[in-house]
Amino acid sequence: MPARGSWGWRRGSGAGGVGRGPGRGRRALAGLGAGACPEPARVAGRGSRAASAPAAPRRVVGAPAPRSSSSRAHRASLAGAAGLGGRSGPASVRQERQPCRGAARPTRHAARLSRSAGRQRSLPVNDARSPVADAALRRWLTEHRSALEPELVGDYRELHGIPELAFEERLTARYLAARLEALGLEPQVGIEGTGVIVEVPGGTSGPTVMLRADMDGLPIEEDPSHDPGSRHPGRMHACGHDGHMAIVLAAARAFATGAPPLPGRLLLLFQPAEEAGGGARRIVEAGWLDRLGVDFILGLHLWSFAPLGRAIIPDGTVLASSDEFQVGFHGPGGHGALPHESQDVVLAAAHLVVAMQSIVARDVDPVRPAVLTVGRLEAGKAPNVIPRRAEVQGTFRAGDGETRARVLHRIGEVAEAIARVHGVRAEVDFGTGYPATINDAGVAAVYRTAAAEVLGASAVAAGPPAMASEDFAFYLQHRRGAFCLLGMADEATGSAHPHHSPAFRIAEAALFPGLETMLLAAWSLMNEPPD
Repeated sequence: MPARGSWGWRRGSGAGGVGRGPGRGRRALAGLGAGACPEPARVAGRGSRAASAPAAPRRVVGAPAPRSSSSRAHRASLAGAAGLGGRSGPASVRQERQPCRGAARPTRHAARLSRSAGRQRSLPVNDARSPVADAALRRWLTEHRSALEPELVGDYRELHGIPELAFEERLTARYLAARLEALGLEPQVGIEGTGVIVEVPGGTSGPTVMLRADMDGLPIEEDPSHDPGSRHPGRMHACGHDGHMAIVLAAARAFATGAPPLPGRLLLLFQPAEEAGGGARRIVEAGWLDRLGVDFILGLHLWSFAPLGRAIIPDGTVLASSDEFQVGFHGPGGHGALPHESQDVVLAAAHLVVAMQSIVARDVDPVRPAVLTVGRLEAGKAPNVIPRRAEVQGTFRAGDGETRARVLHRIGEVAEAIARVHGVRAEVDFGTGYPATINDAGVAAVYRTAAAEVLGASAVAAGPPAMASEDFAFYLQHRRGAFCLLGMADEATGSAHPHHSPAFRIAEAALFPGLETMLLAAWSLMNEPPD
């Protein structure tokens, strides 16, 4: 789920109404649908540090020392092989949403992956039947759980200790590459900066399925009582991305150590910058899905808002879109005892806060989920002064593109009307974020069947969606795929705290079921014949 980053606000101007610059505001947003991806502008002088452009993809060489279960010696040897240190980096690093960029030139290995992908196929899923994953894979995973699960948990614990922010996941990428190379695989690193892609060997000419895991952490100081805990002060894996990486890494280990041969191609993507950088958008715009011939894509989020042992995989909307707005009211200022001699921007801002709630209540279909929240209202410094500026800032979430566009359009209209009534000037700016994450119904049915095999049919639901957001949405705009919310709330292990909390921690018991579910779903999708 994305954290609020450091997007600069595009500033408008104009008197007596809403100031809008090119590419934003009411007119620009009127055509904003689920697939729109406008670029936010960055404003100079806001104090944010621009991230450097991503380096061209390259190979990481070297393999870690043989792994023992969870000793400090193992951690030290693995850190040395992967180039990892102990505590490093500044105490706090401000995240910044990055603009979409083109792809760097692929290396020879990336070109080989692209050639092996061949031409992308059109492979609709037959929604009328519920495919059952091959019994051989299910049996193999059960028989080898005692060997796979300790490695999976060990990887999670190591990754939890080295959280890094968006597009800064260099130590994480080295760790992943070293682990993959130790399995005899050839990871491609430097994907749109710090991402990693690897193809699992042994796949046939069937459909290509990609499993995605996000890599970045958050600028949060972790609860010091946690063990294991973050070794990077001021940074924390507080959203479960460390667990996601460990699950997808375990998928590589399964097929590198004797799992039954795949009926198709399996690609594993470790994606940077989900929280604040739009890493998925970069990967899509750079053409990686086309280059690799991806037919289906699956994602998973360990979810503290559902009990351990449950899964939510809707047929449509899983998670909401996420956008931010900022409205600034400008007036001449004046004395608090003589309001009739001035125009009151504070009063205008107060009216806007109330009026915007009517947008969701009266402009949105009641059966369509939408949330509008004002999180910041700032004006003036003294109690007896009418300030010259008041600022309202908030976020808006919607479950579909039509609702998203309509509400953003109405925010501008309402702010403009209130500015006219109060005789002040308004600036309305939007930091447009992520679209809604909307599953393909056919792929979601396959995913639910796999989850039911692992968790039991009564533990798997097709809803409800949540109002958090995820940049996995960008993949689902271009490929058939599905996203699963895998429950992990467990009071007994302290794993019931909300995401993005310093007290957040993963229920390790959810990791292996996550691996089983993703692999069985991928296998089933590969077994689906082309249309």
